[in-house]
Parts: sequence; C-alpha cells; structure tokens
Amino acid sequence: MANQIREEVVCVTGANGFIGTWIVKTLLQKHYKIHATIFPNSDPSHLFTLHPEAKSRITIFPVNILDSNAVSSAIKNCSGVFHVASPCTLEDPTDPQKELLEPAVQGTLNVLEASKRAGVKRVVLTSSISAMVPNPNWPEKTAIDETSWTDVEYCKLRGKWYPSFNWDAFQHVEKPNVSCSCGDNLVRLTGLETLGLVRLVGVKIQ
Repeated sequence: MANQIREEVVCVTGANGFIGTWIVKTLLQKHYKIHATIFPNSDPSHLFTLHPEAKSRITIFPVNILDSNAVSSAIKNCSGVFHVASPCTLEDPTDPQKELLEPAVQGTLNVLEASKRAGVKRVVLTSSISAMVPNPNWPEKTAIDETSWTDVEYCKLRGKWYPSFNWDAFQHVEKPNVSCSCGDNLVRLTGLETLGLVRLVGVKIQ
C-alpha cells in the first residue's frame, strides 16, 4: 500500500497559501507526489521546507486559474485534486465581477472540467461558510445546514462581495451539466474559520 501511495499524484491549487500549505504538508507526510499550482510570480519556496522529500515530490505550476490550458496541464496525470485557490482581497474591489466573481466561478469550472478530462478520482472543492450565510430569511433559531444559502441579492446590495462569489461558485457547481462532471467524486467543504499555527521565522509550518 505504501508504494502505491507514493506513485499517486495529487494537484493542490493555491498551494502556497495558508490552507494549501497545510494540505501539501499532509500529502507529503502520506508520501504523495504533488502538482502545486501557485499564482504567477508568487513565492512557493516555503513548500520545500515542509518535508525532507519535498523537493523531489513537489512540482510547481505557475497558473492563472482563468487559463483553462494551464489548469489542465497542472491536473494532467493526477488522481485527486484539492481546489483551494480563490480570489481574496482586503480592499474594496473596483470591479467585483472581474476581480472576484469571474475568477471564483470560472476558475472552479476550469478545475472541474480539467478533472473530468483527466479522469480524476476525487475533487475536493473548498469554500467558506459565507456561501451559506448571511441569509436573513432563514428561520430564527434553526440550525444552518446544507439547505441554507447566502442571500446573494442582499449581499450585493450591501457590497458584501466575498459571500457573493462563494455562493456563485457553489451554485454553478450545482448545475446538472457541471455536477455530473465529477458525480459522487466531488466533495464540497464550507469552512467556518481558518485557524492554525504559523511560524514566520524561516517561513516554516510545523
């Protein structure tokens, strides 16, 4: 089993971000080979400090997630994909459609379509609880579950773009012509908080 695991290749988009880095570290500990996509001109050097075999097991792919050909190249020959890459800004966007909505939606579609062509066994799509809230019409004192979705019009009217693009990406995945691409092999995660240990000295994560 160990030898079989070592031969498997997994793609991680947004691999040099906080969540992506932890996924890469975990995969390295399980002896997977990794196709790590990073935004062009960003720095992936800390990934090679995560494990003694990192340099031989990680292949870096500078990828704009809107470039379907680049996405396909990164996913080729992979058995699994963790789609973590997502637009994020602390500033108010000047063009929310171009800066946030299009990369979130089209980037996700590019990953799913490339995964289908490559015969990927499992795709894990990471998102945020903001795809499910705020929903002011949700019944009071009723637990939020997978049937609750962000009220996107409410968010757009108030300039809350982060929930809007997370909702948009998930709703496109729900469409029959998209969801059937990966079928039961698509796992969707909506994290509540992103928390964890970071060591800035030497940019090492332990």
